[in-house]
Amino acid sequence: MIDQGLPTYYSWKKVPEGLHTKTQLLQERLRLAEDTEPVAIMRSTLHKTSYPLYSRENAIAMRPKREAKPRDYPAIFEKRYTSKRAAYLEASTACFEMNRYAKHSRCSQNHRDQIYALKNAWIKQLYEQGFCVEAVKVTTPEYEDTCWGCYGAGCGRCDYEGLYISGVRIYWSFRFVVDDRHFAWHQPGPLSFTPKEEKIEEREVVTTEKPVSLSPRKFAEAKALISWCLDSGSGSTDENRLA
Repeated sequence: MIDQGLPTYYSWKKVPEGLHTKTQLLQERLRLAEDTEPVAIMRSTLHKTSYPLYSRENAIAMRPKREAKPRDYPAIFEKRYTSKRAAYLEASTACFEMNRYAKHSRCSQNHRDQIYALKNAWIKQLYEQGFCVEAVKVTTPEYEDTCWGCYGAGCGRCDYEGLYISGVRIYWSFRFVVDDRHFAWHQPGPLSFTPKEEKIEEREVVTTEKPVSLSPRKFAEAKALISWCLDSGSGSTDENRLA
């Protein structure tokens, strides 16, 4: 129980410098011995709560926090895999899961940009190293919809027609086989590389949120693994595909 005879303050602005609550001291990496008594009280009339105040002079400095060392992912992967090619299946799986997560509303724009940049580079590398089994140029159909600016009433955005006409968009639909496992990705054009055009189809490309099995605590490692594999550089197409 707080000693009622201690100096009492009713505003934080009135509390003398050097007096703090336990929580405030902990935030500054200071602790109190178990038998340390408060020297004053701060009473909050708004919250109807009393806060014991302690002198900074009676506080003991805590050990500095150890700074977490960034994980050396390249060194970890060098030990885990016999070669970068040996990590292609897990890197492709990571790319597949991260690409799903990028479509979730909770994914930040910065994270989404990182994921798509890695996805673009990974698709390019897999294609150039001979893992692609199908590349289809997809055009989305043109269709009419109610103008979102006027809800069909007619406005300057829709030339007072009340309709919005979507433009045709170009996508590439890729299928890859990595170590007997199939992966499929859509990639909006234009691409950073020129695939051999096998066929052209008109289809709707629907973007929806789908379950992601990759744990969020594994995201950093997943991105690092794809980046590590992207540095593979040397080696012929057949050597990488059949390794």
